[in-house]
Amino acid sequence: MSERKLPPSQHRETLTVRTATHPASTSHGRLTEQRRLAAGIRRNLPRVAVGLDPIEDLKADLARGLDTL
Repeated sequence: MSERKLPPSQHRETLTVRTATHPASTSHGRLTEQRRLAAGIRRNLPRVAVGLDPIEDLKADLARGLDTL
């Protein structure tokens, strides 16, 4: 399979994926509290996955999301 090269502007539009999750209630939710803590997963720990966005866009989106809490 050949790799398709895209201009940088298309990379941002095509490949960007952002999510915010709460590992203690999602990916690590079935673990006991003791096992979660041993893995470094605290109740207040968020997980943020970012793509290829410009840093200013990410900062603005994070601020907007945190303002809703």
